[in-house]
Parts: sequence; C-alpha cells; structure tokens
Amino acid sequence: EKKKVVPFTAKEYKHIINNLDGCFRSDDVNEFWRAACTISYWLGLRLGDIINLEWNSIKSKSIVVWTEKKDSRVELPLNHKLTGGDELLKLVRRLPCHGKHVFPKEMRDKINNPKKRHYFSQQFRELMNRTEIGGKSFHCFRHAFATRHKNLPIEDVARMLGHKSTSTTKGYTH
Repeated sequence: EKKKVVPFTAKEYKHIINNLDGCFRSDDVNEFWRAACTISYWLGLRLGDIINLEWNSIKSKSIVVWTEKKDSRVELPLNHKLTGGDELLKLVRRLPCHGKHVFPKEMRDKINNPKKRHYFSQQFRELMNRTEIGGKSFHCFRHAFATRHKNLPIEDVARMLGHKSTSTTKGYTH
C-alpha cells in the first residue's frame, strides 16, 4: 500500500531553511540542502533535476529544465510570487560556480548512479530528524508546489511539473 504523501507547509519550509546552519558538519552540505530545498519548494523540481542543473538554463525571468524522469523540457517563471519571486533569484546569485553545472560533479556522479543515490535520501532523512519534521521525503516539495498552484488550470500545473497526464498531477494537489 502506498504511503500518503503530505506536502510541506510554508511554515515547515521556513523552519528547514532557518535551521540548516550547523545541521551538518560541512557548511557546503548545509548550503547544498538550503539551495535544493529552496529550489524544489518554489519550482517543484526533483532532486536529480536540481543536481543536474546547468547555469545556461537559468535566465533572468525563467529556468528551463530537462527533467530526467520524463525526458521533457519544463520552463518555469522565476519572477512570480508562486515560484519564489526574488527569493529564488537571490539564492541563485549566491551559489558558487562549478563549471557549466550549478552543483559539483561529485554530486552528479552520486545522483546519477543508482547504487549511490541513496546517499541523498539518507542525508535528507537526517535533516528531517534534526529539524524535527517527521514523515516527509524530499518528494513532498513537489506536492507543496502543486498544492500552491492548484487554483491554476490543471493542464498548466501538469506542464510545470513535467507530467504528461493531468491525472498524475491531480494526485499531487492537496
């Protein structure tokens, strides 16, 4: 039986972001999770899509992502209140450069290797334990994104999430 997915609330998202400093031994790890959680909360991207982001996909008003799971192109606005507005743009400007990719090669090597990608799930579970938020996975950020956008036409939300079917998207809105 599938476990019911509950989206992150705005309060939980802020709690995570505000309690990341010192959560892990490495400031780089803390900053990675701050960036990944922020990007996923505001844009609904999967962790793999975030880690594989390229700088040239980030424009002044939008971000274009080739989703790994569905191999489809998704374009999301960066200047709208439902997609983070200035918060996301400020975050992107603070990120260090790792060549053509936003995140380091070591992370891409792990997320793209089925035998090593559990590393991120374990770290995220640890983050949830340290911030005392139970029962949620990183995927809950996608549900939060869809739920925030549920007043838009379902076809628009499906397109932003990279879903081929609106019936899949309906399962993401709560």
